[in-house]
Amino acid sequence: MQLVVLLATLTLAPAGEVAATILAGVPAQPDPRARYLIFLHGRIVEDEGARPTHPDFGVYEYAAILDALAARG
Repeated sequence: MQLVVLLATLTLAPAGEVAATILAGVPAQPDPRARYLIFLHGRIVEDEGARPTHPDFGVYEYAAILDALAARG
């Protein structure tokens, strides 16, 4: 079984804005000044890809979830 961890790296920007970068894994050398949010997706993403459809719950909008988290800092 392969474990895929996706996270958003958040760094502060001028005027209180937040600049976010979405990474596909944990950085080899994490920046001690950065803040990290680790989002653990559902198993369905492992089995069926980044935009799977569950028969009971519908489409798993993985990219939209990451974008929303990044946008909110």
